[in-house]
Amino acid sequence: MNTGIAPATVAPETALIALEVATPLLARRGLWALAPFTDPELVRFGQRLPVEWKADKRLLRLRLAARSLPEQVVNPSLRENFGHVMNTAVHANATGLLRGWGKELHLIEQGFIDPVQLVETVDRAAISPQDAAPYRTGLFLISAVELALRAL
Repeated sequence: MNTGIAPATVAPETALIALEVATPLLARRGLWALAPFTDPELVRFGQRLPVEWKADKRLLRLRLAARSLPEQVVNPSLRENFGHVMNTAVHANATGLLRGWGKELHLIEQGFIDPVQLVETVDRAAISPQDAAPYRTGLFLISAVELALRAL
């Protein structure tokens, strides 16, 4: 079934999605997006680092401390997390966007998404930002890819 498809990428999925969404818009204006974190050599380098160096962003924290930054910067009490922002964005924006497109999505036309399942998921995510949490990544990806396809 999966014959003739592209090999798996070594680049982080989130970096590729950001490029996928932004590149067509930038290209129309004569700009070419560069994304150093999608470079396979850099990704492989990061994958080869010892786990203890990567745990809790240890290397970054050591560099911040070496620059004499305050402890609240080096080890903040509140961890950076955009989950609540994504929940709200999916609830407030992606659900309306997907409902507006209805079954006119390229991803549905190509058979990548089950329209019935999508409607059920959008309905659940539309209830509240908290209800959108389990679906935020999937609905974001669907919206981002669909927007990229429509921008071509």
